[in-house]
Amino acid sequence: ARTCYWRMPFRKHIKVTVTNESPVYPVADFYYYLDWQQHESLPDDTTYFHAAYHQSMPAEKGHYTILDTKGAGHYVGTVYSVQQVELGWFGEGDDFIYIDGSETPQLRGTGTEDYFNDAWGFREFSTPFHGVSLYEGRHPGDRVTAYRWHIMDPITFKKSLRVMIEHRGSVMDETAPVDEAKLVGSEERPDWVSSVGFWYQYPPATITEPLPPAEKRTAPYRVLPVGKLTHRA
Repeated sequence: ARTCYWRMPFRKHIKVTVTNESPVYPVADFYYYLDWQQHESLPDDTTYFHAAYHQSMPAEKGHYTILDTKGAGHYVGTVYSVQQVELGWFGEGDDFIYIDGSETPQLRGTGTEDYFNDAWGFREFSTPFHGVSLYEGRHPGDRVTAYRWHIMDPITFKKSLRVMIEHRGSVMDETAPVDEAKLVGSEERPDWVSSVGFWYQYPPATITEPLPPAEKRTAPYRVLPVGKLTHRA
């Protein structure tokens, strides 16, 4: 299991719930614990913790949006997952971060794996502030999940923040068997993408995109690398 811990200040009330959405695995035993500290008051400028899930299956046209929020605060992390529906490398997309309504990104990366402090592709590794918790390869159906925590380098904003990433990569010859396919170009790819953006903000943001039900958060179909490049099952 992978876990992460974030400070979640509250002034009057907090409620924590856990929901089992699996139709197959009922919960027989459940263990949890909560650590918290009580204070007389909080500073007026205390920011609230937020986490926002987003997905696009297949990836939306243009840049994929990880976060788009208005208010003042600081961005502290990203979890980014991709399941490939085509052969090849998906990670040529640059990251773009727009602060306080800027029309051009103040921060722009040089490739998907570079944002997660990897290079020349992905491989599984884990460090306190960045890593790749899952990497299966570059074939149809393969999955990758990477994380980046901006603890030492928070991205602050006063009015708004927009975090985006391209979903560009290699295009392979679709007429050839998987093991014989050759690179024919580079462009946007229709892979299945999901993410969670983590940030602190005040006043609290209104999350307008509801969390999809479990059946909508899973892959729309199975991808089998048999014969030609992509087969649906």
